[in-house]
Amino acid sequence: MKLFSMLSLLFIAIGIMTYGVSRNAGELTELFILLGFISLFITIILGFVAMIKNEAGKLKYLSIMMAFLMLGVITWAEPFQIVRVLTWLKNA
Repeated sequence: MKLFSMLSLLFIAIGIMTYGVSRNAGELTELFILLGFISLFITIILGFVAMIKNEAGKLKYLSIMMAFLMLGVITWAEPFQIVRVLTWLKNA
């Protein structure tokens, strides 16, 4: 496992944790949802960088698959979270 693969795993863990925290955050819900989405997108970018650099192992594929799976589950379970974050950003 190389650097970009490990960083992508770190960011997917951060993304999942921030989404979990956002459910109980009260006023800061939008901020935690935004941080979760950003960390999931960073995971995808780091996974593709790991693929381009031909890092050893299959972890790079797993992290990209998990990031897309998490984004899909979040969008399927709570589709208005994305609209909520975009509205929050517009009004900020």
